[in-house]
Amino acid sequence: MRKAAGPASTDLWLEALRARTDLLAALGTGPLGGMVLQLAGLLFEAMHAGGTVLFFGNGGSAALAQHAAAELVGRFERERRALASLALTTDLSILTSIANDYGYDRVFERQIEALVRPGDVAVALSTSGRSPNVLRGLRAARRHGATTVALLGCGGGPAKRLADIALVVPASRVSLIQEAHELMVHVICEDIDRRSTRRGARRGGRHGRKDA
Repeated sequence: MRKAAGPASTDLWLEALRARTDLLAALGTGPLGGMVLQLAGLLFEAMHAGGTVLFFGNGGSAALAQHAAAELVGRFERERRALASLALTTDLSILTSIANDYGYDRVFERQIEALVRPGDVAVALSTSGRSPNVLRGLRAARRHGATTVALLGCGGGPAKRLADIALVVPASRVSLIQEAHELMVHVICEDIDRRSTRRGARRGGRHGRKDA
């Protein structure tokens, strides 16, 4: 009979907590907080004016792109109207056909060329800011009159210069950057919830309506 393993060391756990505590402290003392809320306002006004927010990225950033779009189309924590948003990382037929016919570097660019209109917002998520397909997506969005946004790390890379608003996490570890990006997305969604509630209350007061 095998003996039960002894208690594992908590050193790694405590080290992980310290790394994240240090990053949160850095995020709290810099300009990113105000920029996150500025971005929330931009997305809110764009969607309420009839625009669409398009998210895109690779790997873990692709998963977060899908998560962000889902929170806006569905809901975050409050009831409100559905908001127009989509992730360019979900349709396997589109992704694989573009990658096969044009190359993986164009999987976001081609979709943006098809879908983006002036007044839309294109949000790129990249821990390095150097992924060729993300850079081509941002350039295409600019060409088609969309506002470009990038959630980045590692100093921002070339993507920082292609974004009208660039939120750069002051970290180089991919895991920490991704966790900070998710925090930003959640704060943005919460702020949009609150803005929707306030707008709905104002409309309800004037017209007896309570929808946001």
